[in-house]
Amino acid sequence: MDKRSVCIIGVGKVGSALAFEFIEADFQNVFLIDKNLARVSRIAKRSKKFKYSTRYKNEFINGSDIIIISVQDSILGSVIKKLQTLKIDYSSKILLHTSGAINSDVFNLLKISKNQVGSFHPIQTFNRFQYSRSKVLEGIYFGIEGGIKARKFQKELCKKFKSYYIEIPKEKKLIYHTACVIASNFLVTYINILSDIIKMIGLKEDKTYKIFEPIIIETLLNISRHGHVKSLTGPYERYDLVTIKGHLQSMVEENPLLIPFYVSLAKETIGVALKKKSITKTEAVELKKVLDKFNKS
Repeated sequence: MDKRSVCIIGVGKVGSALAFEFIEADFQNVFLIDKNLARVSRIAKRSKKFKYSTRYKNEFINGSDIIIISVQDSILGSVIKKLQTLKIDYSSKILLHTSGAINSDVFNLLKISKNQVGSFHPIQTFNRFQYSRSKVLEGIYFGIEGGIKARKFQKELCKKFKSYYIEIPKEKKLIYHTACVIASNFLVTYINILSDIIKMIGLKEDKTYKIFEPIIIETLLNISRHGHVKSLTGPYERYDLVTIKGHLQSMVEENPLLIPFYVSLAKETIGVALKKKSITKTEAVELKKVLDKFNKS
């Protein structure tokens, strides 16, 4: 058994997943603080090591070696202000938050050593609350940042969770989180755009993913096996101007609002084709001219 205790403030989609991983890692106590009584009490029933409250209990926070704040970015500051008002000595504790965009400077209000504070962000998507261990944190990467002591603990925690980590410079948190949003949130948007096109063809929107799943999965497998540059195929990789012009003309006729999206991604794709050396710089210039012509019309 790990003799340390942890307090999780905010037992939402991320916090609930973390709670079960701490139980699996055999921490002595896992204190849960969340204003939603129904949810936090339901989670707490799953293990005798869980203790819960809807209030900031000094007993929980004082009795914890690690405090993890897992709340929306918009209220992170107010939670830390609340911790400041409690008559608690944080000097021997490690304090972490799970925000992807905010760095550990947000803890400055508590006036404790910067060695003990950090951010522990799971590079994962969470679309539901966890009421049992789902292994959603197993095998993933965490973006970690903070002081020496905090980072050492985070690395240890990743090992306990059977996961991995990347270290994010404090000043790079926002651009790091941009990548996470592109990887997950924009992927949903991408599928939504595909569904709009499917409707133009006359097919049912709810068939979108089923139709495109094989090509999406195979593309991802190719990237895993060969890297993203070598995995590029299609008209941009082979400099197929006729097909590309056909794409653009079809959007003019069907839905001109798609053109800026298509052009933006197309220009990035040209860059990948150049890296692959499947097109020349001259061909890249010609492709961009065609794209710009349609984008301005």
